[in-house]
Amino acid sequence: MSKDKHHAVRDTGTIPDYYETQCQWGLMIAFEMGLKREACLFASYRPEDGTMFEAWVYSDTDVWKGMMNAATEFWGWVERDEAPPEDFVYGPG
Repeated sequence: MSKDKHHAVRDTGTIPDYYETQCQWGLMIAFEMGLKREACLFASYRPEDGTMFEAWVYSDTDVWKGMMNAATEFWGWVERDEAPPEDFVYGPG
């Protein structure tokens, strides 16, 4: 993550959608493996200036359903050898 993005995340306390989606995928996979984690710790550390931002991302089964629907839709395009539409969003965003 760039220094500017890191500082924006740190200063606003808002995790970018794409990182929150990564955390949700990890939580969903852990659940499917029987690990049933309630939360994932998102952290962004900048060694250049020694700053760290941490925030918990909590399991959200509604988000998981949306991700799986988007993944299923995406996989349909893969099987048909078609490109997804330009406005397709892969994740909760």
